Amino acid sequence: MLTKEQIHALQTTSNYTLLIAGPGTGKTTVLTERIIYLIEHQNIPEERIHAFTFTNKATREMENRISKRINRTHSIGISNFHSFTFLYLKQFLSSSITVVTDIEKKKILENLILERNFVDLSIKDVCKEISRIKNNLIIEEPSLFKRLKIVQLYFAYEEYLKENSKVDFNGMNCLFLELLKKILILKKSSRDPMIIYL
Repeated sequence: MLTKEQIHALQTTSNYTLLIAGPGTGKTTVLTERIIYLIEHQNIPEERIHAFTFTNKATREMENRISKRINRTHSIGISNFHSFTFLYLKQFLSSSITVVTDIEKKKILENLILERNFVDLSIKDVCKEISRIKNNLIIEEPSLFKRLKIVQLYFAYEEYLKENSKVDFNGMNCLFLELLKKILILKKSSRDPMIIYL
């Protein structure tokens, strides 16, 4: 049984709706019902709907729930953020691009640390700070000397990824945002408003 707030969320005609809810509060249910409402009551074509989740498990769950509710297969796009992003990076940047696993990332950085003899840095801290840099957060390490070392490792790591057509999970989001900006600039500068749609 949906609450009054959940019903309002799934029936709203607003272009932007923010739902803040904790685990187990029915977020997937509301999103599923919202999609069905858009199809059945707002006449939105299925191919114009794309739902995003954080995990493959949640993606499969939504796929199954929607199919059961409408009692047929559907053409709604449902994916997690990383798989969607990776698809477009392969399409527009390089078809040979591959994702670096956390284990591979650690190994690459360990080699870069050894090459530079940065023995005072722990691989755990380096991995953490590089992720923070990519997420536009401030480096926590108070020592300027160590910060400079981490920045050096960051650029060396990024160069390695670029040369080997690789990307890590944090970098995927950064590259996708840059790609999106370029696409939007192309759309603005062109007389044709339908160059590329993501």
